[in-house]
Amino acid sequence: MLLRCAVALLAAFLLVAGCDRPDEPAPAAELGSSSHETLEVSSEQQAAILEALEALHAAYQARDLEAVLGKIHLAIENTAQEYQSRHPEKEGAVQEIRDAFRAFHEDIFRHEDYHLQDFQSGFADFKARPDGTVEVFSNIPIIGTEAMTFEDTDGTPATIRLRLGRFVMRLVGGSWQIAEMDLF
Repeated sequence: MLLRCAVALLAAFLLVAGCDRPDEPAPAAELGSSSHETLEVSSEQQAAILEALEALHAAYQARDLEAVLGKIHLAIENTAQEYQSRHPEKEGAVQEIRDAFRAFHEDIFRHEDYHLQDFQSGFADFKARPDGTVEVFSNIPIIGTEAMTFEDTDGTPATIRLRLGRFVMRLVGGSWQIAEMDLF
């Protein structure tokens, strides 16, 4: 099977980390802390965040392209906009990155060896950030697949696995949304 856009997509995923966000952050007060105390994530917030990540896992399990893209839409847009702002000379980069995310997911969902691993939240740590977001990270993938081998555009075999182990969650309209996500 030919992998169409993995290189562009992986670059896009890697760009997500550390990007400035144009969205209005949730105030620190929503996390139950003032700026003078250590920010903590309550057990209720952790449960709601894990519920959002489990819903993403279920969409990956169902190979539901539109559901997955809908759940990671904010992360895709943040990545695309940040990349475009860093590379204004690359006209159309925003759409190329959107297309790369779509193509990557289409490719892995069609692959005969696509196998989603169990949801792994047991090693997840939560860190509240001053801008109101919450970072969720784990030393093992929270959402991952087994390895899949594709043929790159030049005929070279490429082994790909989806391994998502870091997310930044933003409270938007009362629900936790994925603002960033990283492969490792």
